[in-house]
Amino acid sequence: MKHILTFFILSTIWSCSLFSQSVPEGFEITKILELCCHDVGFDIIPDGRIIVINKFGEVKLFVNGELRKRFLAGIIDDIFANTESGLTGIAIDPDYPSEPYLYLFYSHADSTNRVSRFTLKGDLVDPNSDNLIAENEFVLLELPLENDTHNGGTLRFAKDKTLYISYGDDHRPELVQNLTT
Repeated sequence: MKHILTFFILSTIWSCSLFSQSVPEGFEITKILELCCHDVGFDIIPDGRIIVINKFGEVKLFVNGELRKRFLAGIIDDIFANTESGLTGIAIDPDYPSEPYLYLFYSHADSTNRVSRFTLKGDLVDPNSDNLIAENEFVLLELPLENDTHNGGTLRFAKDKTLYISYGDDHRPELVQNLTT
């Protein structure tokens, strides 16, 4: 059985250097999407559709490698995207489609970083459908935003279904090792 190494090419600039690299024996590189430099994250729906986010708040749906829908553009009001802030984290609920939730980490213009849950509606299980919409934002967590750098946030679910959030230091390095902040 041949192992396949799958990855995203985040910009055309990187594509030449990535394809010139060698991979371990038994692996191969398969290009599945070519994205723009502002695309910063993705998650794969269990049926194979891919949701991609960019720092300016746009959420795109890819079906069979083709951009099919920009279905969350504009649903996040007043996103603050500057330097190292904006929409930076995405995760699909591990119990999808019975729990049809999309989680996003983003910087808001009200000087907070937010983790929010959106409900996905439409065709939740057809791998060829672009009939998905996200609605009903529910803010789970708000963190203070004082600077426009070091605000990156990544979302990942653990095997026990705990949602983990990585978070930058908001350009305040003195707080990094302080467990009370």
